Amino acid sequence: MGAEIGSGKLRELAVLIGVKTATKLKNEYTLIGNELSEVEKNETIKADLLAENYIVNQLKELGFKGKIVTEETGVIEVGDSDLIAIIDPLDGSINYSLGIPWFSISIAFAQRSRGQATLKDLVAGAVVPVLDPIPISFSVDRGVYIGETKIESPPARSFTDFIVVAFYGDEPEAMSIHSKIHAALAKKYGKIKARSLGSVALDLVYLSLRKIDLFIDARAKLRNIDLAAALGILRELNGTFKDIDGMDIDFSLEDIQPVRSLVASWSNTYLEDALDAVGDNIE
Repeated sequence: MGAEIGSGKLRELAVLIGVKTATKLKNEYTLIGNELSEVEKNETIKADLLAENYIVNQLKELGFKGKIVTEETGVIEVGDSDLIAIIDPLDGSINYSLGIPWFSISIAFAQRSRGQATLKDLVAGAVVPVLDPIPISFSVDRGVYIGETKIESPPARSFTDFIVVAFYGDEPEAMSIHSKIHAALAKKYGKIKARSLGSVALDLVYLSLRKIDLFIDARAKLRNIDLAAALGILRELNGTFKDIDGMDIDFSLEDIQPVRSLVASWSNTYLEDALDAVGDNIE
């Protein structure tokens, strides 16, 4: 399974492996949670390794040829091909350990077309909630699927009297940025409902589906593996995203790369309002 495979088949592969891995993790999960070990306090837990090993082995068994970029191991070469698999085996590790039911698996595929593969070269992927393993997936120019049902355009929320913002920031600078954006949006739109749920990929998927209106992460802790599949879904549904300075985001998918910040929305108006709030305060 090399470069000749199409985006539709790669989407199906992401879904197949993602759902099987989610089922495996679901069977290991307990709502009671477990005491975190020193390793787990650094956000690497046994479940991460279990999921990663299972995904990598599944890719190999199903004949994948190319490069695998994954959270724990880094880069794994499994043949000479222009395909790259980008994997976050468990997004929301701490939630998983504590028994908080919000975590997911992300698998994306890129097709190297020139030099190094970047975000623009994504062709397919899936994000799978572990406890309710109905995948949200995409293939480039073919759309987004919930399960195997293609969605043309997410329906608008039935209630529109507030804006839902997913925010990540546990340092003073990031909290300050959020406060500025919150104040500006509240002044313009009224009520703001802020959430920090603990699985970036899932948050971005629900933003793509218009359940969340705006996503902000200014922690300088994001990585390309956290974002690849979810941003592919958002892009396919005509969502928009930039960094906190209003610059377009693109990053290499050839190895694990940091992403300093992300502001995303299904609405260009909400995105620009948020970026304007940051810019106005800088000036």
